[in-house]
Amino acid sequence: MNVNLNIKAEDKCYWCGMKSVGFEHVPPQNLFPKGHRNELIKVTACKKHNQDLSKVDERMRINLIMLSHTSKVARKLFNEKIIKGIQREESKGLGIDIANNIYEKPEGGGYIRVNFEHSDTYFEKIIRGLYFRIYGNQFSGTTHHFWNHSNDLSLSANAHFYYLELEKKYSDEWIVGNCKNKQVFDFKYFYCNDEKQFFVIMNFYENHKVIGISIPKGKNIEDYGVDIEKYLNVKLE
Repeated sequence: MNVNLNIKAEDKCYWCGMKSVGFEHVPPQNLFPKGHRNELIKVTACKKHNQDLSKVDERMRINLIMLSHTSKVARKLFNEKIIKGIQREESKGLGIDIANNIYEKPEGGGYIRVNFEHSDTYFEKIIRGLYFRIYGNQFSGTTHHFWNHSNDLSLSANAHFYYLELEKKYSDEWIVGNCKNKQVFDFKYFYCNDEKQFFVIMNFYENHKVIGISIPKGKNIEDYGVDIEKYLNVKLE
Protein backbone atom coordinates (compact mmCIF):
# COMPACT_ATOMS: atom_id res chain seq x y z
CA MET A 1 0.00 0.00 0.00
CA ASN A 2 1.34 3.45 -0.91
CA VAL A 3 1.45 5.94 1.95
CA ASN A 4 0.68 9.59 1.21
CA LEU A 5 3.82 11.37 2.41
CA ASN A 6 2.05 14.76 2.26
CA ILE A 7 -0.16 13.86 5.23
CA LYS A 8 1.11 15.34 8.48
CA ALA A 9 2.37 12.83 11.04
CA GLU A 10 -0.44 13.66 13.45
CA ASP A 11 -3.04 12.87 10.75
CA LYS A 12 -1.64 9.48 9.76
CA CYS A 13 -3.01 6.10 10.79
CA TYR A 14 -0.80 4.33 13.32
CA TRP A 15 -0.91 1.12 11.25
CA CYS A 16 -0.92 1.94 7.54
CA GLY A 17 -0.01 5.63 7.36
CA MET A 18 -3.16 6.57 5.45
CA LYS A 19 -5.23 9.60 6.50
CA SER A 20 -6.78 9.12 9.92
CA VAL A 21 -10.48 9.66 10.68
CA GLY A 22 -10.27 9.54 14.47
CA PHE A 23 -8.51 7.93 17.41
CA GLU A 24 -7.87 4.34 18.46
CA HIS A 25 -7.21 3.45 22.10
CA VAL A 26 -4.21 1.21 22.76
CA PRO A 27 -5.32 -1.21 24.05
CA PRO A 28 -9.04 -0.77 23.26
CA GLN A 29 -11.01 1.34 25.73
CA ASN A 30 -13.57 -1.42 26.34
CA LEU A 31 -11.02 -3.21 28.57
CA PHE A 32 -11.12 -0.33 31.06
CA PRO A 33 -14.08 -0.02 33.46
CA LYS A 34 -15.06 3.31 34.97
CA GLY A 35 -12.52 4.41 37.54
CA HIS A 36 -9.70 2.87 35.52
CA ARG A 37 -9.56 5.25 32.57
CA ASN A 38 -6.81 7.63 33.63
CA GLU A 39 -4.76 8.97 30.70
CA LEU A 40 -5.56 6.14 28.27
CA ILE A 41 -3.16 5.78 25.36
CA LYS A 42 -4.58 7.02 22.03
CA VAL A 43 -3.25 7.04 18.47
CA THR A 44 -4.65 8.40 15.21
CA ALA A 45 -6.30 5.76 13.04
CA CYS A 46 -8.08 5.20 9.73
CA LYS A 47 -11.51 3.51 9.61
CA LYS A 48 -10.08 0.13 8.56
CA HIS A 49 -7.77 -0.04 11.57
CA ASN A 50 -10.25 1.31 14.10
CA GLN A 51 -14.03 0.99 13.60
CA ASP A 52 -13.75 -2.00 11.26
CA LEU A 53 -12.03 -3.99 14.03
CA SER A 54 -14.71 -3.37 16.67
CA LYS A 55 -16.01 -6.98 16.56
CA VAL A 56 -12.49 -8.31 17.10
CA ASP A 57 -12.09 -5.91 20.04
CA GLU A 58 -15.29 -7.17 21.66
CA ARG A 59 -14.50 -10.88 21.20
CA MET A 60 -11.00 -10.45 22.59
CA ARG A 61 -12.28 -8.40 25.52
CA ILE A 62 -14.53 -11.29 26.46
CA ASN A 63 -11.68 -13.80 26.12
CA LEU A 64 -9.26 -11.74 28.23
CA ILE A 65 -11.85 -11.07 30.94
CA MET A 66 -13.08 -14.67 31.15
CA LEU A 67 -9.49 -15.89 31.47
CA SER A 68 -8.71 -13.39 34.28
CA HIS A 69 -10.24 -15.23 37.23
CA THR A 70 -8.09 -13.60 39.92
CA SER A 71 -8.63 -10.01 38.75
CA LYS A 72 -11.28 -8.08 40.69
CA VAL A 73 -11.37 -5.46 37.94
CA ALA A 74 -12.02 -8.08 35.25
CA ARG A 75 -14.72 -9.79 37.31
CA LYS A 76 -16.44 -6.45 37.90
CA LEU A 77 -16.41 -5.67 34.18
CA PHE A 78 -17.71 -9.16 33.38
CA ASN A 79 -20.65 -8.82 35.76
CA GLU A 80 -21.52 -5.25 34.80
CA LYS A 81 -20.93 -5.30 31.04
CA ILE A 82 -20.41 -8.74 29.53
CA ILE A 83 -23.32 -10.57 31.17
CA LYS A 84 -25.78 -7.72 30.50
CA GLY A 85 -24.47 -7.29 26.95
CA ILE A 86 -24.90 -10.89 25.82
CA GLN A 87 -28.39 -11.05 27.34
CA ARG A 88 -29.64 -8.47 24.85
CA GLU A 89 -31.67 -9.92 21.98
CA GLU A 90 -29.39 -8.37 19.35
CA SER A 91 -26.39 -10.08 20.99
CA LYS A 92 -27.88 -13.57 21.05
CA GLY A 93 -25.42 -14.81 18.39
CA LEU A 94 -22.44 -13.58 20.42
CA GLY A 95 -23.72 -15.36 23.54
CA ILE A 96 -24.15 -18.62 21.64
CA ASP A 97 -20.66 -18.29 20.15
CA ILE A 98 -19.14 -17.79 23.60
CA ALA A 99 -20.99 -20.79 25.03
CA ASN A 100 -19.86 -22.99 22.13
CA ASN A 101 -16.23 -22.14 22.81
CA ILE A 102 -16.19 -22.95 26.53
CA TYR A 103 -15.00 -26.49 27.36
CA GLU A 104 -15.22 -28.14 30.77
CA LYS A 105 -12.58 -30.58 31.99
CA PRO A 106 -13.76 -33.86 33.60
CA GLU A 107 -11.60 -33.12 36.65
CA GLY A 108 -13.11 -29.66 37.01
CA GLY A 109 -12.36 -26.26 35.53
CA GLY A 110 -12.14 -25.69 31.82
CA TYR A 111 -10.74 -23.60 29.04
CA ILE A 112 -11.82 -21.24 26.30
CA ARG A 113 -11.06 -21.70 22.63
CA VAL A 114 -9.71 -18.45 21.19
CA ASN A 115 -9.98 -17.55 17.50
CA PHE A 116 -6.32 -17.16 16.47
CA GLU A 117 -7.15 -14.78 13.63
CA HIS A 118 -8.78 -12.50 16.19
CA SER A 119 -5.91 -12.70 18.68
CA ASP A 120 -3.29 -12.15 15.95
CA THR A 121 -5.07 -9.02 14.71
CA TYR A 122 -5.79 -7.77 18.21
CA PHE A 123 -2.26 -8.00 19.53
CA GLU A 124 -0.77 -6.78 16.26
CA LYS A 125 -2.74 -3.56 16.45
CA ILE A 126 -1.66 -3.01 20.06
CA ILE A 127 2.01 -3.64 19.19
CA ARG A 128 1.79 -1.25 16.23
CA GLY A 129 -0.15 1.30 18.26
CA LEU A 130 2.39 1.37 21.08
CA TYR A 131 5.26 1.71 18.62
CA PHE A 132 3.49 4.63 16.91
CA ARG A 133 2.72 6.29 20.25
CA ILE A 134 6.35 5.99 21.38
CA TYR A 135 8.22 6.78 18.16
CA GLY A 136 5.67 8.78 16.15
CA ASN A 137 5.79 6.67 12.97
CA GLN A 138 4.81 3.26 11.60
CA PHE A 139 7.17 0.32 11.19
CA SER A 140 7.26 -1.84 8.08
CA GLY A 141 7.22 -5.61 8.23
CA THR A 142 5.04 -7.83 10.41
CA THR A 143 4.49 -8.64 14.07
CA HIS A 144 4.41 -11.77 16.18
CA HIS A 145 3.36 -12.40 19.76
CA PHE A 146 3.59 -15.01 22.50
CA TRP A 147 0.65 -15.20 24.95
CA ASN A 148 1.00 -17.16 28.18
CA HIS A 149 -2.69 -18.18 28.03
CA SER A 150 -2.52 -19.56 24.50
CA ASN A 151 -0.78 -22.64 23.13
CA ASP A 152 0.76 -21.71 19.77
CA LEU A 153 1.47 -25.13 18.28
CA SER A 154 2.83 -23.55 15.10
CA LEU A 155 6.00 -22.42 16.88
CA SER A 156 9.06 -24.65 16.96
CA ALA A 157 10.67 -25.51 20.30
CA ASN A 158 13.48 -23.08 19.48
CA ALA A 159 11.04 -20.22 18.84
CA HIS A 160 9.25 -20.98 22.13
CA PHE A 161 12.61 -20.87 23.90
CA TYR A 162 13.45 -17.57 22.19
CA TYR A 163 10.36 -15.95 23.68
CA LEU A 164 11.00 -17.40 27.13
CA GLU A 165 14.56 -16.00 27.13
CA LEU A 166 13.70 -12.60 25.63
CA GLU A 167 12.86 -10.80 28.86
CA LYS A 168 16.09 -11.94 30.55
CA LYS A 169 18.18 -11.17 27.47
CA TYR A 170 17.35 -7.45 27.67
CA SER A 171 16.78 -7.35 31.43
CA ASP A 172 18.77 -4.13 31.94
CA GLU A 173 17.35 -2.30 28.93
CA TRP A 174 13.56 -2.47 29.22
CA ILE A 175 11.81 0.90 29.48
CA VAL A 176 8.70 1.03 31.67
CA GLY A 177 5.60 2.35 29.89
CA ASN A 178 4.37 4.42 32.87
CA CYS A 179 0.72 3.36 32.52
CA LYS A 180 -1.85 4.88 34.87
CA ASN A 181 -4.22 1.88 35.01
CA LYS A 182 -1.89 -0.98 35.88
CA GLN A 183 -4.67 -3.25 37.15
CA VAL A 184 -5.96 -3.34 33.57
CA PHE A 185 -2.89 -2.82 31.39
CA ASP A 186 0.83 -2.26 31.77
CA PHE A 187 3.84 -2.64 29.48
CA LYS A 188 7.57 -2.22 29.03
CA TYR A 189 9.48 -1.98 25.78
CA PHE A 190 12.87 -1.92 24.09
CA TYR A 191 14.11 -1.19 20.57
CA CYS A 192 17.06 -3.30 19.42
CA ASN A 193 19.14 -1.34 16.91
CA ASP A 194 21.20 -4.41 15.96
CA GLU A 195 18.14 -6.43 14.93
CA LYS A 196 15.99 -3.40 13.96
CA GLN A 197 13.24 -4.83 16.15
CA PHE A 198 10.72 -3.44 18.60
CA PHE A 199 10.06 -5.61 21.67
CA VAL A 200 7.20 -5.07 24.09
CA ILE A 201 6.00 -7.06 27.11
CA MET A 202 2.37 -6.39 27.98
CA ASN A 203 0.27 -7.36 30.99
CA PHE A 204 -3.54 -7.43 30.95
CA TYR A 205 -5.54 -7.61 34.20
CA GLU A 206 -2.35 -8.74 35.99
CA ASN A 207 -3.04 -12.21 34.49
CA HIS A 208 -2.03 -12.20 30.86
CA LYS A 209 1.57 -11.74 29.80
CA VAL A 210 1.95 -11.10 26.08
CA ILE A 211 5.37 -10.64 24.47
CA GLY A 212 5.17 -8.78 21.16
CA ILE A 213 7.86 -8.24 18.54
CA SER A 214 8.17 -6.52 15.19
CA ILE A 215 9.71 -8.54 12.39
CA PRO A 216 11.50 -6.74 9.50
CA LYS A 217 10.45 -7.49 5.92
CA GLY A 218 11.87 -10.74 4.58
CA LYS A 219 12.16 -12.38 8.00
CA ASN A 220 9.89 -14.57 10.13
CA ILE A 221 9.79 -15.67 13.75
CA GLU A 222 11.81 -18.82 13.15
CA ASP A 223 14.77 -16.69 11.98
CA TYR A 224 15.09 -15.59 15.61
CA GLY A 225 14.66 -18.96 17.28
CA VAL A 226 17.33 -19.74 19.85
CA ASP A 227 18.86 -23.17 19.39
CA ILE A 228 18.25 -24.77 22.80
CA GLU A 229 21.10 -27.28 22.64
CA LYS A 230 23.66 -24.67 21.59
CA TYR A 231 22.40 -22.32 24.30
CA LEU A 232 22.75 -24.97 27.02
CA ASN A 233 26.20 -26.00 25.78
CA VAL A 234 27.43 -22.42 25.95
CA LYS A 235 26.10 -22.07 29.51
CA LEU A 236 27.89 -25.26 30.57
CA GLU A 237 31.25 -24.17 29.15
